Amino acid sequence: MGRKPINPDSVTRLRKRKPRSGVVYCYYDIGGSPRKEIPLGSDYGMAIVEYAKLEKSRTSSAFVQQVLTFAYVAEKYMAEVVPTKSPATQKDNAR
Repeated sequence: MGRKPINPDSVTRLRKRKPRSGVVYCYYDIGGSPRKEIPLGSDYGMAIVEYAKLEKSRTSSAFVQQVLTFAYVAEKYMAEVVPTKSPATQKDNAR
């Protein structure tokens, strides 16, 4: 279940660090083991924009892995099955 968050209204996978200099830096938490973070900068507005780009690519790649499309199946067929066919069949399948 995990522990209760300190800031329940905070943005998920967005971490704020305040080093000794006093400037607050934002990081995107990739997760994994060991944990990796991508620096987003000290400007919160720009950090949110970068966060949105990273989050969009993460969710869209996860969505693509779940959806089975004809383009994906056709590409996989051309890469794996067609090379095992005879040259005439390869030529027909390439059209």
